[in-house]
Amino acid sequence: MFEIKPYTRKELAYIYFPNSFTPKSACLSFRRLLEKCPKGIELKKTIQYKKHLSTPDVEAIVEIVGRP
Repeated sequence: MFEIKPYTRKELAYIYFPNSFTPKSACLSFRRLLEKCPKGIELKKTIQYKKHLSTPDVEAIVEIVGRP
């Protein structure tokens, strides 16, 4: 069960894309997922340089793209 809490970008990417072969591919897929939504593009700009995502960041991501 997915819990809204702080995650690293890599952890959250793996939660959304568990079948990825590498952390890099999971992160790229996660970035593309955010880019598909207009609100996701704005959010991507906000979290772009963050390694650790706060609880409000994770809430915003879930609101935009849905639960994994």
